Amino acid sequence: MSTPNNSDPDAQFTVTLLFPDNSQRNINVPVDEFILDAANDAGIVLPAICRHGRCLTCAGRIVNNGDSVCDFDQSHADAYFPADRAAGFILPCTAKPTCDLTIKTHQQDAMRTHRLAHGLPAPYA
Repeated sequence: MSTPNNSDPDAQFTVTLLFPDNSQRNINVPVDEFILDAANDAGIVLPAICRHGRCLTCAGRIVNNGDSVCDFDQSHADAYFPADRAAGFILPCTAKPTCDLTIKTHQQDAMRTHRLAHGLPAPYA
């Protein structure tokens, strides 16, 4: 797992995207860029509507590959809760990696179900 110096504006992390068809793609995400934007720059179209971390359309789930799961910066999301993080959900439209990550994409239904079970806002549910 790489741990570039986050103060280095040229630092980047590898984010592995796991798709519903069991394919995967690795993308390099600069420390100051949202994961969704880096995916779009790489020609990968992920579901997204609001791009503010509110609608849950872009939701993914962090996959632990046996390593300790590192953190990510979700501070730009309009609505992201500690229960979301504890369940491993990530909103790539407003998330910046702080380490190499593996994300299972297309998790909007699962995140909405999770939110409803915890009494949290779940748009479009």
